[in-house]
Amino acid sequence: MRLLTKPSFVEEFDTIVDEIADHYVRGAFEADERERLEQYFLRSGERRFKAQFASVLLDHAKATRGNKVVEVPTPVKRPTLFESLLAFLSPQSPGFKFATTAAVILLAVTIGYIGYRGWSTPQNFAFIELTVSSSDRGTGPQSQPLQIAPGTDAVKILLHVPAQSGPYQDYQVELVTGDGAKTPLTIAERNPQTVTAVAPVNLLTPGSYAVQLTGIKTDGKQERVPGTYYLTVQ
Repeated sequence: MRLLTKPSFVEEFDTIVDEIADHYVRGAFEADERERLEQYFLRSGERRFKAQFASVLLDHAKATRGNKVVEVPTPVKRPTLFESLLAFLSPQSPGFKFATTAAVILLAVTIGYIGYRGWSTPQNFAFIELTVSSSDRGTGPQSQPLQIAPGTDAVKILLHVPAQSGPYQDYQVELVTGDGAKTPLTIAERNPQTVTAVAPVNLLTPGSYAVQLTGIKTDGKQERVPGTYYLTVQ
C-alpha cells in the first residue's frame, strides 16, 4: 500500500534495491543469501540490469586503477513511465499482487451481491392454490380469481398433482397467456402431491391464464400431466 500511495517510500525502496545490487556484484553476500538473491531478487529484468550495470562500473574501475577496488557509487537509473508500468504489471511486483488481490475481492463481493439479490428477491408474495381441470378454457367456476396487492413482487402458485399421474422425479411449469404464449416458471418447492411455482408480477397483468404441468420421468422423458390449471388475475 505504501508503494502505491507514497512517492517518498518508492524512492526509498528504489535506493535499497540499488544498494542490494551493488553489494551483490561486490560479493558481499554469503552463499545462501546470494542464492536467494539470484532466485528471487534478480528475477526482475530491471534489477538484473542494475546489477549488470554496477558490475560493469566495478570492472572498469579495477581496469583503470590497477585492480584497486574503488568505491564507485552506483548511479540510480530512474525507470521510464513505460518501464514502471511493466514492473508494476510483473507477477513479482507488490503492486501487481495488490491490484490482483483487490480485483479478486471486488469480483467476489460483486458476485456475492448479485447472488444475494437473486436469492433475497422477490420479497413479498401473493399466494394462490389451484387444482387441475379437464376443461379447455379458464372461464368458469374452476378458474381461480387472484388479486395482487400493491408492493407484491411475485405470486406463489401451488398446484395439486393429480393422484393418477406419475411417478415423476421432477417437474416443469409453464404459464400460458390468452394468446397462447408460454413462459417457464421457477419451481420453489415440490413433492409427490404438490408443486409450488413462482411467477413474477410483471407476467400477471389482468386477464385469464392457464398453467401447464409437465412431469419428468426417471429416464429423462417428459410427459404432460393430464389437465390444466386456470386462474384469472383481477
